[in-house]
Amino acid sequence: MKSVENKQLKQDKTRRKVLMGSIALIILFTAVLLMPIKATNVTLQFQTDGSKNGELLDFTLKTQNKDEFSKKAILYNGIAEIALDPKYYGMDYLQIKPEGPGVVLNSISIYSGIFDTYQDKILKEIILDNEQYSQLEDGTIRINENVLNKMSRCLETGMVLKKYLLFLIVLIYSLYIVHTLKTGIILKYTEIVLWSVLAVVILMVLFGDRFHLPNSFNVGYSTISEGKSLDEVTLNKAVSGNFFSRDKRLKKIHIDFSYDDESVYSDLGVSVIDKENRELVYSHVINAADLERMKSIEVVFKSPIRNSNEKVYQIKIEPLGATNYNTLKVWLQPEGEQELMGVTSYYDSSLLSKMVFAASVLGIAFLLLLVFGYKDFKIPTKALISMVYIGLLCYMILQVFYYAKCIGHTPDESAHISYVQYLLENKKLIPNFANMHMYKLQDGVYLEQNSTNYLGHPPLYYWMLTIIQMIFGRTQVNVNLLRMTSAALGVLAVGICFYLGYTRIKRRIPYIHLLYAMGIISVPFVTYGFSGVNNDTLSFLGVAIAFWGILRFEEKKRNMVSYLLLSIGMLFVVFSKLTAGIVLGLAYIIYIIYICIHEKSINSVFNRSCIVVIPFIIVIASYFLFIYYKYGGFQPSLEHLNPSEYAASNFYVPFGNRTVYSVKDYIQHYWTLFFSSWSEISSHISISKSSKWFGLDRIIYIILLISPAFLFKIKNKIKGGEFCTSIFIGICFAIIMQFFNAFQRFYYASGYPGGFQSRYYLCWVPILAYSFAGIFGYIECKKEVNSVAIRICRVSAVISVILMGYGGFIYTLLVGRN
Repeated sequence: MKSVENKQLKQDKTRRKVLMGSIALIILFTAVLLMPIKATNVTLQFQTDGSKNGELLDFTLKTQNKDEFSKKAILYNGIAEIALDPKYYGMDYLQIKPEGPGVVLNSISIYSGIFDTYQDKILKEIILDNEQYSQLEDGTIRINENVLNKMSRCLETGMVLKKYLLFLIVLIYSLYIVHTLKTGIILKYTEIVLWSVLAVVILMVLFGDRFHLPNSFNVGYSTISEGKSLDEVTLNKAVSGNFFSRDKRLKKIHIDFSYDDESVYSDLGVSVIDKENRELVYSHVINAADLERMKSIEVVFKSPIRNSNEKVYQIKIEPLGATNYNTLKVWLQPEGEQELMGVTSYYDSSLLSKMVFAASVLGIAFLLLLVFGYKDFKIPTKALISMVYIGLLCYMILQVFYYAKCIGHTPDESAHISYVQYLLENKKLIPNFANMHMYKLQDGVYLEQNSTNYLGHPPLYYWMLTIIQMIFGRTQVNVNLLRMTSAALGVLAVGICFYLGYTRIKRRIPYIHLLYAMGIISVPFVTYGFSGVNNDTLSFLGVAIAFWGILRFEEKKRNMVSYLLLSIGMLFVVFSKLTAGIVLGLAYIIYIIYICIHEKSINSVFNRSCIVVIPFIIVIASYFLFIYYKYGGFQPSLEHLNPSEYAASNFYVPFGNRTVYSVKDYIQHYWTLFFSSWSEISSHISISKSSKWFGLDRIIYIILLISPAFLFKIKNKIKGGEFCTSIFIGICFAIIMQFFNAFQRFYYASGYPGGFQSRYYLCWVPILAYSFAGIFGYIECKKEVNSVAIRICRVSAVISVILMGYGGFIYTLLVGRN
């Protein structure tokens, strides 16, 4: 009878899981469909009759916001194209004025991709008749409102990223359902297949450029009409030549120009014709400015030309204005794998570097020897673990000193220093961000500049530094004192983390402590960030304090001290980095819900001691409400503080100068740089790594970043495990939000290709390292694990420590020695 009841309870639980998953699917599906993501890299193509090659069409667009856009486009083979700035997607007025008489507009096509209609996806084609536009006596064409509404709706919803997201959501939902219902061999293998599909999708998105088939690069060409070879012609008038491919697949032709100082550039019309049936295969106008910058043309066919050795094609290149080019070459561009940027040394190989390198290698080797051979040396575990933490704390301080002396230039340091100088001069508790300017050192004095300080961070970190300056009687910032103060906060943060490891991680397994401590100090940007003035240091300290409070909470020490630690940690994190504050706030919420459900009592969290949290919540809420009311956002940005300066800064790229990426290429670009910046020093000073993602100098940091994901099954077995998984969920949420914010800015707002920095999450390294070490600790303590698994675990730990040492500070020293 009891087994029947258990079976019924299990079935009810499964039904609830399926129901909750289905509800989540509907919510996510609806959210994606309603997301305000528009089409990217839009080209409007106008098909005409009665036009001549080289004639101009003059376009005028207007929006409801009274924004007006005018542009001229060249007609070639009856086609004119314009790239459309996203701020004109909501057009309510479109006028087209032909240069010559008798031009008839046949259709408007909307393409999205990379501003090349031969590669782009067509979103909509509108065939026009006389009722859909009006034509004035001077030939001017005005498109009616109905057509404009169709175009605007297409531009607002025609987004390929939504399809990627919907596919991913359905795939994950299917995997969840199969895993939940897994009762037979068919569903078991279905789950394996779905996991494989998900892995392939992720690999294709992140590394898709590695899987492209190579293009043919064996081409032959005949002579042109003047009797010269096509690769010797001087292009001062229209020329044409025949070519064929010696291979079976032709996708791309690359045309190079050599030039001299007397060369005059103009727009070029390029067309390719199948000579057998006179079919137009390719037709495009190359902008003169692009040609002058690139010195080349790429002809990319919509569909690869196959078996083209049996056909002859004619390529025609026609100057659409006065021009003089020298030596035209035609060759095929193979699509090979691009090499990553090589390592660059920014400092010399001094005696100091060699001494530090030797000490680093010998020190890590010595600690490895001790943690695995301590029984042979008869060293008490408590003393050994103390040696590990004290030794690595000294090693971290050595790194900070070396970075400060030999490298420097931490991210945005001049802006951080200017923030402190502003507070020293104005003594305002909350800065007037609109009037906070940059400062520049001139003749030993910091002078205020006209440029606005783009940092809109809360002032807590900067007031800490300012108070130290005031204690030493400074009216002008002392940069060395600022750096020492900031470094001291970093050392304090790491010291707290080491104390937590010493007191909370099992002492009978010393190598777990070495893994944890090395995980914290080995990520390259952590100790490098401590060496300069950077508010990431305060968020790191806040995380350490908050984690201290959580571990006390896990130990049932739910008193005022624990709540005070949780509150101070939240204050430090939120008042240093808003991104980190979002992660911690979400993690707190998830953790509180888990505790209330697990212990079946709300009083386990909301007891009398939690009253200490209220003042902190009031301070945090009051500050951000004040900032939102004054600046229209929770963190003032240069875009809102000084729009004209923002438009002239590196954070804004004019539409015509923007880098062009397809959505797929941008995804690969973003995530490649995101993970690269996580595993190397990448900022104003970059110590780049030449290896791929899974190189020996990177892979351990990628594993460290995702290590909390492995705790979901065993989170109840590790102290603080539930909080670690909550933090991981918060990090994933913040990373996704960061990606979409960067995506929106790049395509629809500023064209700024940055915003991919992963250093915003460096403050969570202690949680990641604790999770990573916790996995090894769980395996060591699990009774069912055999001796072979223990040996594998320990070998993996040795390899991990070596990779952490090599990929971190030692790699920096090696680069300096090359």
